[in-house]
Amino acid sequence: MKYKVPNIPLVDAPVGLDVVIQSIQEDLATIPWLEQSFGRAWEHFEGGKRVPKVYVGNGEYFNVVPNDTLRSYSFIAVRGEESTPYYTGFQRNDKTRELSVIFWGNLKQVDPSRDYIYTERLKADFEAVLMKSEWVKSINRYFDERVEDIFDGYVKNNMSDVYSVDQPDTILMYPYTGFRIDFTVGYPQTIPGCF
Repeated sequence: MKYKVPNIPLVDAPVGLDVVIQSIQEDLATIPWLEQSFGRAWEHFEGGKRVPKVYVGNGEYFNVVPNDTLRSYSFIAVRGEESTPYYTGFQRNDKTRELSVIFWGNLKQVDPSRDYIYTERLKADFEAVLMKSEWVKSINRYFDERVEDIFDGYVKNNMSDVYSVDQPDTILMYPYTGFRIDFTVGYPQTIPGCF
């Protein structure tokens, strides 16, 4: 499936979780072989299917399910609720949230000189970026084996029509690869009137 690749606008004066996601998005964009680093993907229903889409401005979204428009890309998904582990009513409170960075790419296009599956090399670059981030508190899980785990929420074991990834059995066949890294971030509470 081919899509026109949009320019992704950054959040102007981000606060809260937007600061974290935008920072990680920009840090991942420094990986030389990563063609596009998208920010937060929002779940949408399209044709009865769950679809991850990133906002591109002017009321438009870009579908980030695997497609042949880009040789490699990543996006960030929010996993669950925001929590305040040590709440006090008298000062700024720290928040935590679990996020995932999901990567998909064509190995032949990322590095044509390698004729083998080198996903571990790609993962190492992502982990290096996450480990340097001031926001990342822990790297929790890594998935690279099953498309159902990598695109959790967008594909299902029984291939139900509710989920958006078409032909999940070929998405991870060479030259294609993908992975998901789950991690926890921490960031300060946004104080009203401070932005």
